[in-house]
Amino acid sequence: MSEQVKMSRCVNPRLMPLLLMSNFVLSGCAHFRESLGLVPKKPKISFADFNVGKASLASIDFEIDLKVLNQDGNDLKIETIDFDLMFTDKIIGSGKSAKPIAMKPNEVQIVKFPISLKTSELLGTALELMKGTSKDKLGIRGTAALETWLGTIDVPFDHKFSQ
Repeated sequence: MSEQVKMSRCVNPRLMPLLLMSNFVLSGCAHFRESLGLVPKKPKISFADFNVGKASLASIDFEIDLKVLNQDGNDLKIETIDFDLMFTDKIIGSGKSAKPIAMKPNEVQIVKFPISLKTSELLGTALELMKGTSKDKLGIRGTAALETWLGTIDVPFDHKFSQ
């Protein structure tokens, strides 16, 4: 008996539409999966504050605080948050969470990230910001890795500081 005939007998033809629909739901439209409660609602991540740390001629160390809101009605575990600090679509710094973040429903947490910026890039950014024309071009962009019963799901986020 050929391999193709054996495979077709393994799956009941009446179940094919159900299998195809299940595949679409689990791998397709994120909004559809979220509305069915298959995955948690996307957390809202935004800029909260920053503190200047050590400075030298070569670089300046900062601590950037991001506000994370669990918009879901269930507990949420964020494995990692990775982000880039952007200015006019150019990466001027990066950050990554040091440990997982456990959140209760509708909870807000401030997550602190150490980040080091080159003094030369920081001065150029400051000059552009002082001109007042580039305020909306400074922001963060990244992903939050959410732990779900389906496995880890990467959720993108983007936030401009003027928002």
